[in-house]
Amino acid sequence: MALIVSNLSFQYSRAHLVLKNLSFELEAGRILGVMGPSGAGKTTLLKIIAGITSEYKGSVVFNGVDLKTLSYWQRAKLRREKIGVFFSEVVPSPNFGVSTLAKALLNNRQATKLKNFLEQTGLSDLGKVSISDLSEGEKQRIWLSFVLARGPEVLVLDEPDANLDSFHKDVIHDLIVEEVEKNRSTAIIATHDVSFVQKFDVLHMRDQELMGYQT
Repeated sequence: MALIVSNLSFQYSRAHLVLKNLSFELEAGRILGVMGPSGAGKTTLLKIIAGITSEYKGSVVFNGVDLKTLSYWQRAKLRREKIGVFFSEVVPSPNFGVSTLAKALLNNRQATKLKNFLEQTGLSDLGKVSISDLSEGEKQRIWLSFVLARGPEVLVLDEPDANLDSFHKDVIHDLIVEEVEKNRSTAIIATHDVSFVQKFDVLHMRDQELMGYQT
């Protein structure tokens, strides 16, 4: 799925500008790293691309479809069917296990993929343990495994490597890259890990603006 962002601006108020005139394109099968200091607008950019935030100026176009033309429910349907979303600031902690959640959210093929991802991330023995009892790093690995198991056309990931030790960071990074290559999907990833994104396209942000686009 190709992504075209044109003249994108967003502000919470006249005095609080968050994004200013961002423009870039991303082809299917590519990974885009989004880097910049805290407060640069990375999370806001990803929320707009995911169709969560809609009050912006400019345009975000997926495969010829401008998100501005879609209703709230149409954007929700797009996320459910084509976009995998993860934000490290919001990691749910339900009072039931992974097995119960998988039955509710995934089909058989996706559940099989989830099982494989959990094995690779060292979580295969936690199927019946309540997610609320797990560490933040374990919760994060579980939810990222769910996102990847759905096989979305677009991955929108905000700091998927936060709260992870170096070993599990590498595991998650490898899984993301493998899934993008296998499915020819598109990924937009906000991260502070320079070593991870240096081999991909990188969007450098600072003070709400695009400071550079490295390909």
